[in-house]
Amino acid sequence: MWDKILFEGKATEKLSEAHVKQVLNYLATAKLRLGLLVNFGADSLEWSIASPPPNYNFHNIPVVQGRYHLWQAAANAPTVR
Repeated sequence: MWDKILFEGKATEKLSEAHVKQVLNYLATAKLRLGLLVNFGADSLEWSIASPPPNYNFHNIPVVQGRYHLWQAAANAPTVR
């Protein structure tokens, strides 16, 4: 699909709009289409995709049911693969 992904790692308390704009600027300069912004400095892992997400062509958009949903789901529950 795309040849390259731009990765920008940060170690701050919280990602700001300025961080996203910085990645968008890097994407434009490098002529890339996909950027991943990850913050390792927060209490939990924080990430953002700085370009439109790809169209996965789902019939229904999957909904996150909880943090450990797959482990708590019934054995016969349908899953998206």
